[in-house]
Amino acid sequence: MSGRPLRAGGELVVARLDDLAPSLEDLCALLRRITAEGVRLRLPDDRAPLSETETRLLVKGILLAADFQARLTAARLRDAVVGARESGRFRSGRPRKVDAEQVARLRAQGLGATAIARELGVARASIYRRLREIEAPETRRLKRQA
Repeated sequence: MSGRPLRAGGELVVARLDDLAPSLEDLCALLRRITAEGVRLRLPDDRAPLSETETRLLVKGILLAADFQARLTAARLRDAVVGARESGRFRSGRPRKVDAEQVARLRAQGLGATAIARELGVARASIYRRLREIEAPETRRLKRQA
């Protein structure tokens, strides 16, 4: 591309479409901008520039290919993650920093969530989460009623 700006009714001559952008996503964005500005695209092996309809058809075809590629990549990644989780090679989330047994022991000593959090050097929210896991639903209901 030359240093001159693209204008409506102008023509952009491109040797190869892959010379325009480093990725299919960038190419799609550039082609959208070009067609929105009313610029015609011309490939050197064509005798005449592509009409507006032909340019739109080309852009839609490239966008369709990009969408297909993105969906295929996402499906492959999803399948790989599911397979890795099933085989135990991949665990989601961060490893637990707060041991439930320690929290239960400190709670049995009569410490509150803030004191337990200070003792273990973690956030109170982490302690509250562990306490919800440890304490039975009946116990929580009784505490709320008291």
